Amino acid sequence: MTRIYGVAVLAAGLLAASACTHNSAYLAQAPGISAQPDTNAPVNQQRLPGVVEYENGGLDSEIAKRRADAYKKMTQACHGPYKIENEGPVLLEGGRDASATWVIHFTCVATDSTASSRR
Repeated sequence: MTRIYGVAVLAAGLLAASACTHNSAYLAQAPGISAQPDTNAPVNQQRLPGVVEYENGGLDSEIAKRRADAYKKMTQACHGPYKIENEGPVLLEGGRDASATWVIHFTCVATDSTASSRR
């Protein structure tokens, strides 16, 4: 699933992506409770998904390394299993590609041992 972003969000994302090295992914947002929760927001919007970005251009082997690094960062952010909710390129309004940045939105998944310890 592709995402369409306005210019301000795009500029922030591209700045963050440029901060990462060429062969790594960038954890743009850790999953969890919103830092600025809105008490009027629905409960499903009070928890934010995690967001990982990486450059999706170049040799296939380099893209594979960056995706593997994204998997590692998602596992670390969740301290275990996670689920990819959607992913796609960063697009400008109007649907044009903004960059070679690939964005993955993910959520953490409770393991059986985690779920049983919460009871």
